[in-house]
Amino acid sequence: MKSFFLSIILTLLMHCTYANIHFSVDQIISTPTTYTDADGIYIDAGVTLTISSDVVFNGNVTLLNGAKLIIDNGAKVTINGNINLNNSILEIKEKSILDVISGQLNLQGDGGSTDQVIVDNSALIVKEIHAQNLGGHEITLKNNSVLLVEDFIQYNQELNTDTTDGAIVVGGNVQGPNVNLDFGDACGDLNGSEACDEFERSSAELSNASQLIEKAREELLKGTDLDAVVDYIQSGGEFDDGYDLPVELLYFKGFAKENTIDLHWATATETNSDYFVIYRSFDNKHWTKVDEIEAAGHSITKITYYNQQALEEEIQYYRLHQIDFNGTEHILGKVMIQKEEDNLSNIQLITYQNNINLFFLNNTLLKEVVVYDVNGRYVLSETNIGSEMTISNLSYNKVYILRIRSGSQVTVRKVSILQ
Repeated sequence: MKSFFLSIILTLLMHCTYANIHFSVDQIISTPTTYTDADGIYIDAGVTLTISSDVVFNGNVTLLNGAKLIIDNGAKVTINGNINLNNSILEIKEKSILDVISGQLNLQGDGGSTDQVIVDNSALIVKEIHAQNLGGHEITLKNNSVLLVEDFIQYNQELNTDTTDGAIVVGGNVQGPNVNLDFGDACGDLNGSEACDEFERSSAELSNASQLIEKAREELLKGTDLDAVVDYIQSGGEFDDGYDLPVELLYFKGFAKENTIDLHWATATETNSDYFVIYRSFDNKHWTKVDEIEAAGHSITKITYYNQQALEEEIQYYRLHQIDFNGTEHILGKVMIQKEEDNLSNIQLITYQNNINLFFLNNTLLKEVVVYDVNGRYVLSETNIGSEMTISNLSYNKVYILRIRSGSQVTVRKVSILQ
């Protein structure tokens, strides 16, 4: 009888232990879903959960040892509760958003490994951050990402952040030793004792920090372009008038050529638009005015603009500003331009009988080759080519055109096959 009751008790305990939601195997959530469990939602040890659609979690979400949560594909994930990391990884990428505005981000591992938060061209919004992992904590922002902390950051171990691009706003202060929240440079504890660079904003620097966080969150959740939100934060966060700019920008993009950079942009409409200003930076922090371009003033039709700059570094950043007739300045967009390595400058081409052998001596990117006859008719193509390629069994006494592509670079070669 005792063993019978013991069996019942053990069974009940097992059911109580796993009554809450567990993701126990690798899984992808690709449709809008809501999960609700007051007892908690768990991603089990070693499991990777990928979310590619809008998801709502009502309850605390906990990543157990070695678990990984990936939010991608522009998904908006809301957690009405806390998110807890235990020697685990949270990765937000591809213009996605994790909104935990009513709860905490707890980095609470036991020191077995570092808790990692990676925000890549995306946004993380939390009420508070508590970092207590004995193994340390890492928060990485890259590719124009946003971290909004409504209240404060508190930790008892070293908390490292790292990025070359992005914006952070802390509504309260940062409590704890070994502060390094400036994404690369000494910033102090964000309480005003040391000056921070343009990437960080806190209540010590901005009287409207709470308003800025509220407005930035609102704009992110309604779909405002992430780059625009980053630029407004970096410029001080004047959100009172929203994003109703006098110029409706269609695009702003740039292309590197051999020694120059071509900048292109277009507007759908312009109102009270005096001129555009182009700023350049080599580190995405310090900006220099390099040119002014006259604007249309008033227009309701598409207008395209072009400007050329010198290619001076491997990576350059350009920012487009617009100035009203009354002198008001607006940030419209930003681009990063990277000089491409010349992967097609050194091609060795050898013909043998009715075969063509191609050797790519600058072999850093995969190549694509398309072969046409002299009249432009398609013959064959090959992709994912590495350092060499052989084109076999071509017809004798004919001329062939080879179109070779590597990345965005294209070259054309003419080859004769003689008997």
